Amino acid sequence: MSIPNTSFDAADDESRPPTVPDVSELARNGDAALTYAAAGFYVLPVKPGTKNPGSVVGKRWHEKSSRDPVVVRRWWGKNPDYGIALHVGRSGLVVFDLDRPLTDLPDELVAALRRGVSQRSRRADSSNPDRGHYLFVNDGNFGNSAGAFAQFGEVRGKNGVIIVAPTKHVDEDGEYRWVKTGPVPQLPKRLRECLREASGVQSAPLAPQELTNFLESYVDSARPELLQVPLGKFFAMVAEGMSRHDALVQVIPMAYRDAMAGLYPAREATERLRTAFEDAFRPDDSDENELKGRRRRPDDREFQATAAWAAAQVVSTGPSELRKRKARLIGSEEDLAMGRAAFAPGGAWHQRSERVDPPPQNDGRQFTQSLAQVSPTKVQWLWHPWIPLGKLTIFEGEPDVGKSTMTLKLAAMVSNGGPWPRVDISGDTSRNEKGLTAPASVVLVGVEDDLADTVVPRLRAAKADLEQVSAMARPRDANGQPIPFLVPDDVDKLRRAIEEVDAKLVVIDPISAFMSDAVKPGSDTANRKALMTLADVAEQTGAAIVLVRHLNKGTGMSAKHRGGGSIAFTALARSVLLAAKLDPSEDRENTNATHALASTKGNLARAPKTMGYELRSSPSDPDSPVVRWAGVLEESADQLVGADGVKSDARTSAPARDEAERLIREMLAGGPRDAKEVRRAVAAEAGCSERTVTNAAKRLLVNKTPVRKGESKQIDHWTWSLPGRMKPGDDSNRAGNG
Repeated sequence: MSIPNTSFDAADDESRPPTVPDVSELARNGDAALTYAAAGFYVLPVKPGTKNPGSVVGKRWHEKSSRDPVVVRRWWGKNPDYGIALHVGRSGLVVFDLDRPLTDLPDELVAALRRGVSQRSRRADSSNPDRGHYLFVNDGNFGNSAGAFAQFGEVRGKNGVIIVAPTKHVDEDGEYRWVKTGPVPQLPKRLRECLREASGVQSAPLAPQELTNFLESYVDSARPELLQVPLGKFFAMVAEGMSRHDALVQVIPMAYRDAMAGLYPAREATERLRTAFEDAFRPDDSDENELKGRRRRPDDREFQATAAWAAAQVVSTGPSELRKRKARLIGSEEDLAMGRAAFAPGGAWHQRSERVDPPPQNDGRQFTQSLAQVSPTKVQWLWHPWIPLGKLTIFEGEPDVGKSTMTLKLAAMVSNGGPWPRVDISGDTSRNEKGLTAPASVVLVGVEDDLADTVVPRLRAAKADLEQVSAMARPRDANGQPIPFLVPDDVDKLRRAIEEVDAKLVVIDPISAFMSDAVKPGSDTANRKALMTLADVAEQTGAAIVLVRHLNKGTGMSAKHRGGGSIAFTALARSVLLAAKLDPSEDRENTNATHALASTKGNLARAPKTMGYELRSSPSDPDSPVVRWAGVLEESADQLVGADGVKSDARTSAPARDEAERLIREMLAGGPRDAKEVRRAVAAEAGCSERTVTNAAKRLLVNKTPVRKGESKQIDHWTWSLPGRMKPGDDSNRAGNG
C-alpha cells in the first residue's frame, strides 16, 4: 500500500494541543492514521472488528502509541485494513463518550459538549444519532473517572483511547464520522465541575466476570422484603418525570449496599431492578402521547453497564458503614436473636428494648454533632505508603514468589527501625520518612513454616533483632495436640499478644489457615463479620495486621479480584499488596529484578510505583533466601496478573467456574464423595462461592445420590459422582438437593 509522506511538523510541538483533521475524503485507513499523527495525535492500529488498543502491538500498548510517521507507515503497511485508535490520554486530551441522546441532558451540559470537536459513533438514521465522542484539552490531569457525567456516559482521560473514522464500526448501526473538526478547545467550566465531582470516589465499572463474582458473593437474606424500597423509589422517580436511566443510577447503588449488608441477595436485587427498568419502557396504549420524543425500549447493554458501574462504586464500602446500615434497617444482632426466639414455636413476643436518647451537649445540640468540634488526624504508617498502622493490609501472590520471605524481611526492618528501601511516589522519593523509623516489636502467627529450622534462620539472614520478634504461642489440649488459633474465635488472644509486647506489626500467614470452620469460604457476609474482628483489634491496638493469602486460579480479572477466597478480604483491607514473578523475556534497564511488589489497592495515600526485588541465598546461610531490593518498575498490579491487554472474551469465560469444574473432576476421580465436603473444598480452593461450585457440577452432569440410614430410610447426606461411576442400584436423583 502506498502511503503519502504527510507533514509531521504539527506533531513536533508538544505545547500545542492536537487539531482534528478532516479525513472524510481519505479512503484508506493508513492515510488517515498519518494525517492524525501529523495533527498531533498518538495513534495505534487495531485489528478489524475489535476496539482493543493492544490487539496489534500487544501488552504495554499505552507505551507503544506513536505519531512517528515511520512507525505509522510500518503498521498500516502490514495490514491496510487495521482500524485507527487515538491515544487521547497521551495526546493531552479528555473525551466525553456520550451514550445518551442530547435531549436527555441538562441544557448547560448540552451547550458545553457542543463547544468541543466531536465524532458521532452511530448512523444519522439510528435511534440515538447523538451518541459519540466530544474532545477537549485535558488541562486538569483528569483520569477515567466520569464523576457526575457517569449517568450520561463515560470519560476517557489519562490512558483513554477512542476508535475514529474512517475505521469501520463493529456494530451494524455504528458509523464513525466527524461532525466538527479543527483545533481541540479548552475544557468548559461545567464539564470540569463534572469531573471534579469524581475526586477519587468513582471507580471503573466491573468487568463481566467481576460483576458475576460480586453478585455471587452477597447471598444473605435477612430482610428480603426491604428490596421493595429501592424498587418503590425507582417507580416514584420515573413517575415524577425523571428519566429511567437517571432513576436507575440513583437506586441501584443503594440496593447493592443493602445486599452487602445482608438484607437481600445481590442477584435477586439485580434481576428485580432489571425487570422494573425494562417494564418502565412498556407503557399502556393510553400513554402513547407521553412517548413522543422518548425511547420505546432500552439499549440491550444499558442495564448491564449501569449495574457494573454501581457495583464498582460500592464494593469498597467500609465495614463500619455496613454495620450501621444493617443495624439501622433491621436492628442489632441481639434484636434479631430475640425476634427469632419470639416467633419460634412456643416463643413469646418480646418488645424491642426502649432506646434512650443521648443527653444534650454543651452547645444545646442533642442529635447532631458539629464537625467543627472534630479534630482531624492523619493516617499513621508502618511503611508509607504500603502498610498503614491500625488497619488491615493484605499481602498476596502465587505460592512461589517469596511471600513468607518478604514478610520476614518486613519483620526484620520493623525490628531494627529500618533501613527502608527507596520508594517512588508520583515522582517523589521516600525512605519511609512518614512511617516507622524506631525499632518496634513484631508478632508472627503462622503454620506453614517451622520456627526452628525455617523462620529463625531466615530472620537471622535478614539481620532481624530477634529480641523484637515473637511468635504467637500455641496452647495444647489434654492429649498434647496443638490448639489452632482461629478467627474470629480467638482474636482476643491476639489482642493480648499485641499488648504484651506492644507490637506494631502482626503477620498472619496464611489467613486461610486460621479462619474458623464456621466461616463459610463462599459467604462474603460471614467472612466480612470474621474479618471485622481483626479490623477492630488493629484499630484498638494501633498495630498493622498483615494477612497473607494466595491468588485464585482466575484469568483475565483485575488484580483486585485475583485474591483467593471472598471479596470481603479486599473490601475490608485498606491496603492490598501483590507479589509476582517478572517475565524474564522482557528487557528492563537498570534493574536485576526477578520479582515485583505492587500496590493493588491503597486508598489512604498516593499510590507508589511498583518495586523490584530478587530472592537470593544469604551469604551466611545458603539455605535461607533473602530479599534484595532492585529498584523501581513500570508494571502495574493488573499487568503483573495478566489483566492488562487481555482479550475481551477472556473476561467472560467464567474462570472461577472452569476452575471449579477441574477441581470437581479431580476430587471425584476416585469415586463418590460427600457432596457437602466437595462443595466446601472446591469453593475454598477456587476462591468462589458454593453456588458457583453447584453450577459447575450441573455442567458436568454430576450424579447426585442420596445416602439413607436407619429403618426410616431418611436421607443422611448426598454424594456426588462423575457420570458413569455410579454403583448399580444407586438411587440417583439429579434433581435432588445435593
